[in-house]
Amino acid sequence: MEENLSSCRLILCAESSSRIIAPIKSRCLLIRVAAPKYDDIAKILLAVGAKEKCDAFLTPTVAQTIAQESGRNLRRALLMLETMKADHLLNGKCTTIQPGWIQFIRKCARKITEAQTVAQLIQLRAAFYELEAHLIPPELVFRTMVNELLKYGDIRTKNGLLELAACYEHKMRIGSKRIYHFEAFVAKYMMMFKKNLVPALSMNMDEDEFDDDLM
Repeated sequence: MEENLSSCRLILCAESSSRIIAPIKSRCLLIRVAAPKYDDIAKILLAVGAKEKCDAFLTPTVAQTIAQESGRNLRRALLMLETMKADHLLNGKCTTIQPGWIQFIRKCARKITEAQTVAQLIQLRAAFYELEAHLIPPELVFRTMVNELLKYGDIRTKNGLLELAACYEHKMRIGSKRIYHFEAFVAKYMMMFKKNLVPALSMNMDEDEFDDDLM
């Protein structure tokens, strides 16, 4: 990079700078680009719909709904629009469809809250590997899983979830076997969720023994 500085320019795109090594950071100008706003995404969807000749069904209301469901992720919004067009769901109504991997993670989150057992953890391990095989970034899977788990439990459980998420997300970023840290995160959350769900059980349960069984 230094030898060809006068004739070479590289533009590197990344979602996070935490895994970029220091020598690269020192030789680059870091520019943070904000995610597009919901109104901007809706305008882009309407423009794409006009080019694809589906603007008769893609109303501004539907475009705004897709933008809200995308979480300010333009790529996800375009994929949702493409899926809805392929499945003939563009009928002027506000019915949107989430990507398959998001629906899959939602099912996994529901399973975690339904049963906190070793057998359940083994099934979830296979689900994690399946997501990884489909090239879904582990960081994105982790963030989506945490957002789904926040829908369950009381305030104490949610606070504990955020503490676990902060700890294991850091371990995932600095470690090489990210799937192991993800599995450990789910095991810890299962133990915490079960203790908070059944307070009487937590008084007689050996935490270390339960933790070892899950791991």
